[in-house]
Amino acid sequence: MKTKICSKCKQRKYLSKFHKNKRIKDGYHYYCKGCKAIHAHNNYLKHRESELRRSYLWRKTEKGKHSIRKSYIKMRSKYRKKYECRYTLNNAIKYGKIRKRNSCEICLNSPTHCHHEDYSKPFEFIELCTRCHMILHKQYDEKGIKIT
Repeated sequence: MKTKICSKCKQRKYLSKFHKNKRIKDGYHYYCKGCKAIHAHNNYLKHRESELRRSYLWRKTEKGKHSIRKSYIKMRSKYRKKYECRYTLNNAIKYGKIRKRNSCEICLNSPTHCHHEDYSKPFEFIELCTRCHMILHKQYDEKGIKIT
């Protein structure tokens, strides 16, 4: 398998570790995927306000609206149980069948999200603030298996 040296980290890596780029002679970007991700993140932080404004304006265009709608439909079909669970719970809250506490069960902050351990049981949930919810989800791998 062919290799290339990353211009940023100076390490030799397989071509699968580089993004494709037609404009470059060998067909692959100068930086490896890891270095390019770090560079992109730093650039985003440097120009955060203008990036957020640009993104906001793009979402208001017809092309942006269509793209968002298309990705929403794709995610809804991929995670059907999750969306059905949310729909059922939100309707129960809306019509007063269930009342939310609106404070995190761990740190008592608000506003809260409803976290489900099992999507087949929409009324069994815990209320978590954004921070606690993210910490909880970082304990799981991509397949939903808890990391111990």
